[in-house]
Amino acid sequence: MAIRSKIASIKDVADRKARFVNRDHDPGTRSAVRSVAGAARIDQAKINGAQQMEFTHAAVAAYAASGMADVSFGVEAAARQFGLDFIRLLTEDYFFVCRRAFLETEPMRRIIDIMKGREFHEGVCEPARLRCDKHRDG
Repeated sequence: MAIRSKIASIKDVADRKARFVNRDHDPGTRSAVRSVAGAARIDQAKINGAQQMEFTHAAVAAYAASGMADVSFGVEAAARQFGLDFIRLLTEDYFFVCRRAFLETEPMRRIIDIMKGREFHEGVCEPARLRCDKHRDG
């Protein structure tokens, strides 16, 4: 959750009538908003701006950074890019998947070697504050 004021939960967003910007209807982020609001028993209709939509994590962060919203749901990397605070409400796991037969090909071996390498972790994982498991083959 990217924030511009002292907001620590979805309940704070609703109670303080903070200006919110949502993601469009399709991404998982929108589902996360529904899930977090539902768990807190917050009716999304009570969230000021829940119908305001942007299409990317960077767009919702830019919206908040510009002062057009106080809060949004998004990824930490986008919040940091725009100098916003970030409160971790959820953690998601992402997996690199492919057909098993492709694992044995030379191009795929090169990709896996890159993803296991120090440069990948320093250049991709660390700046985005991602936890990249290096050795999870198979």
